[in-house]
Amino acid sequence: MEAWREVSRWWRSLSGAIRLCTGDAEGRIVPRDEVERCFRAAIGCPEAAEMKQNSLKWKKAAEEAVVEGGSSYRNMRDFVDEVVRIRVTDHENIHLVICLLTVVLSNSRLLL
Repeated sequence: MEAWREVSRWWRSLSGAIRLCTGDAEGRIVPRDEVERCFRAAIGCPEAAEMKQNSLKWKKAAEEAVVEGGSSYRNMRDFVDEVVRIRVTDHENIHLVICLLTVVLSNSRLLL
């Protein structure tokens, strides 16, 4: 839950971010020149220094979270420990363990 609160806080902090596509245009392929224009606008805007500081802060927090002993590391370890504690005595529990491990393995690349 701690990670979800952090992501939620981060998402709210992006209120001043420049969006490439919204509404009906969302999901379309964005041309290279439009991406470049948005990046140049972000770099040249008055909030650029603050945006950079925020991104560096979140980069540092993410790096600290995934090292051994970090919050994400501990949360993942606790999750795996809980999965291991589940007694696999019937088909339903086996299915639950397989589902949980599939989620962990498919998302483990996010921790690298």
